[in-house]
Amino acid sequence: MTFDDHITADHYRELLRLANPLNKTWILWGFTIIIVAVSLAMLGAMGLFFYAAILVLIKKGLAGVAGEPVTLALIAAGLVFTGIAVFVLAYKRNALRFFWKIKQEPDIGEMDLRDGLHLGPARYTLSDDGIRVEMALDTDELRWSAFTHFREAANGMLLMFNRTNGMVVPSGQLVAAGDYEAARRIVSAHVKRKG
Repeated sequence: MTFDDHITADHYRELLRLANPLNKTWILWGFTIIIVAVSLAMLGAMGLFFYAAILVLIKKGLAGVAGEPVTLALIAAGLVFTGIAVFVLAYKRNALRFFWKIKQEPDIGEMDLRDGLHLGPARYTLSDDGIRVEMALDTDELRWSAFTHFREAANGMLLMFNRTNGMVVPSGQLVAAGDYEAARRIVSAHVKRKG
C-alpha cells in the first residue's frame, strides 16, 4: 500500500506528548498528592512544636528554659521546623505549577531538519516486509522488527522504536481515501499495539 501525506509540526507534538511519561495524568496527580501531603504534615508538625514550646515556656518560664539544654534544643528544632514548613507551604504552588507545566504542548519551534524533524510531503509504502518513507531530503526503509509497538493518535499512527522515540505515519490522506483500516491492519499484523 502506497500513499502520500504531509508531515506537520502537530504530528511531532503529538509524538512528544504521548512519549513523555510525565504527561500521564495519574503521575501528575501523584506528584500533587505527595506535595500536598508533605505540606499538611509540615503544618501539623509546626503546630505541635509551637504548642510544646509554649507549654514549656508557660510551665518553666524563660529562666527555667535557659537552664535546660534539651528544652532549648526542642524549641530551636521547633523554630527550624517551622521555617521549613513555611518555606514548603510558600513554594507548594510553584512546585505544583512546575509539574503541571510539563504537560503543556511541547515546543518544537527550535527544531529543524538538522535535528531530525522532517516536515513536508512524504510518500509512505507499507508492505509485509516493513515501511518505506520517501521525503525530499531523505528516504527511510525499516523492517517491522525495528519497532517495539505502535500507538494510534488523533493525527495518525506512531510507530515506536522504544518508549520515547518513534516514526510518524499521518492518517489524513488514508482517512480521506477510506484506506485507514487497511493500513492499520498491515501495521497491527507485524507490530504490537499499545495504548
